[in-house]
Amino acid sequence: MRLVVCDPALDSLSGHHRFFDQEICAEAMSRSFDAIIFAHRDYPRQELLDIPIRRVFSCTCYETTQTNSFTQQFDDFVRYNDAFFEDMISLGTEIFSKNDLVLFPTVTENILFGIAKWIRTIPSDSCPTIVVLLMMPSGILLNDSSCSQYTIVDPIKAMLYRLALREFATFKSHVVLLGSSISHAKEQGISLGSRNL
Repeated sequence: MRLVVCDPALDSLSGHHRFFDQEICAEAMSRSFDAIIFAHRDYPRQELLDIPIRRVFSCTCYETTQTNSFTQQFDDFVRYNDAFFEDMISLGTEIFSKNDLVLFPTVTENILFGIAKWIRTIPSDSCPTIVVLLMMPSGILLNDSSCSQYTIVDPIKAMLYRLALREFATFKSHVVLLGSSISHAKEQGISLGSRNL
């Protein structure tokens, strides 16, 4: 098996993206997985320790554009999801196999829809297992642990997550969505239209 980490925010030799990617790949390799990281085009090397790096992504999940303040969140959603999708398509689907585990760490609404669009291009008989680790904030704040009471604190962010997450509702068992904490998973479950991720 092979672990493929797709991390557009891995763009330097320091920071939590480097350490997360390095540790998750090291753990996978200790369990007899092969591993590769697809990183930002600005990453300065072709390996991280002994893990091969392929420089793919043209933007990170943290970038913003300077546009009209009323439309900036939506403009970023469209621009960065489109760019992420194009970067993933440039890899070609033939480099992935059903024996791969593809991990997207630190995913925001600005690349989540692009991931969903990319998944739809993969033939079902060769689709790898895909794990998406969602970042917070979700735009939703839980008022109780049962998820029956919540407040939408950022309506635009909550809507954009909902637009992206509803694409995932139709995927079969080869896609796993994870929240970065229990409460965040519950918030994203509300965005997904269920009570759980």
